[in-house]
Amino acid sequence: FVTTERFATMTGRGKTPSMYGRDAFIDGTATLKGGIDYSYYWYFFTTLVLDRPEFTDGLPLVYHHEGSMLDTVDPTTGKPEYAMWTFCN
Repeated sequence: FVTTERFATMTGRGKTPSMYGRDAFIDGTATLKGGIDYSYYWYFFTTLVLDRPEFTDGLPLVYHHEGSMLDTVDPTTGKPEYAMWTFCN
């Protein structure tokens, strides 16, 4: 498990925090097209353990939070592709 900030550097062309929300990427070869995203699990866990019902459906929250952090464009096709597995127990 790593934080979103860490896997954002390894997804697609990669982004660092200063690049979030901008059309800027780490120089070099694109790497992972996707992985397993545990963020959704933590929203669900937070709902149950901390009694925070606003986190019950965390998928939209994850999408909004990570949307500017991840490079979801396949550089070979130019098409946006979200290839993360979203993990929820």
